[in-house]
Amino acid sequence: MKTETKVANPPAPRIPDVPPKVWAASLASGTAGGRSRRRTIAIRILTIVPALALVAVSVLLCVVWQQKGDLSSDARRQRDLAASARKVADVFFNWDYQHMDQSFAAKYPLLTKAAGDAIRPTAGTLTSYFTTNKVSSRATVTGVYPGAVKRKAANVMVVINTKVTSGKTVQANNGATVALSMKLVSGKWLAGNITLLSQGVESATDENGKPVSGGAGLPGTVPSARPPR
Repeated sequence: MKTETKVANPPAPRIPDVPPKVWAASLASGTAGGRSRRRTIAIRILTIVPALALVAVSVLLCVVWQQKGDLSSDARRQRDLAASARKVADVFFNWDYQHMDQSFAAKYPLLTKAAGDAIRPTAGTLTSYFTTNKVSSRATVTGVYPGAVKRKAANVMVVINTKVTSGKTVQANNGATVALSMKLVSGKWLAGNITLLSQGVESATDENGKPVSGGAGLPGTVPSARPPR
């Protein structure tokens, strides 16, 4: 007679008894960790975004600054051009027959070499004429209008009031307009030519204020430096 041997089934795995407080602490720890990671990511984003914005603003500021620099350079060039043209007009239309040598000496540094060479041959004749006839000129610049600068050259219109006196007459020209051809040479604006565009309102009187025939226009203009054709 055979005896059957029964094999006992293995015991089921036992779930450890964990107190509720421990489970609660574990769950709380997991939630806090997730929140901590999200907080770290948020902080990184908040740090990166302002940095990118700062870079973008810096680039924009550089572009604006460069544009302002270009505008400032153009404005400064126009200002220097206008100031140089005003000085040329002041020197050329103000003189005293008793100081003609000083007058011509002041003119040459304001001219291009070609223009200076053009008026030098006339200096002696003009000095003799003005001295003999006691001719002096007083002028006031009332407006300077510089044009666009192209290839270091520009035209400038200058409006002046002049009064030319001699031993016999007084000739006045109010609102006369002259055109100055200016060139930038070694950083300085120099006049290459001065052309009378309009005599303005002209009047002439004798030494007693009696009207007489007008003169032949404004003296003191610079002959063109261009060679004759």
